[in-house]
Amino acid sequence: MNTKFFQNLVDQKLLSLHTCYLGKVLSVSGNTANVQPLSLIKAVGGIAKRQAPVMNVPICKHAVEDVVTGAVVVCACMERDISQTRKGLFALPSLRRHSMSDSVIIGVIE
Repeated sequence: MNTKFFQNLVDQKLLSLHTCYLGKVLSVSGNTANVQPLSLIKAVGGIAKRQAPVMNVPICKHAVEDVVTGAVVVCACMERDISQTRKGLFALPSLRRHSMSDSVIIGVIE
């Protein structure tokens, strides 16, 4: 049995499982912000590059005043799709899990 194949499979799954990351605020609009993740990504044998910005990230109430353009923020990736639940609605989420699209700004790094 090829254990390297399975190890690579597990490694790839773990690389796509997002939990929390640091980002730089590109812009703020009310209680949401556009955030540029600060960790680079790199395919095997490829060149390191920036990740795509995450748009319209909700900001936790306690952090709203501190989240300004250029701030370094801590973003948590929710377990499931927050498209409806972020509005306070009960919803059956899509199958999406731990996606950066479901980020929430939980604090600012000073």
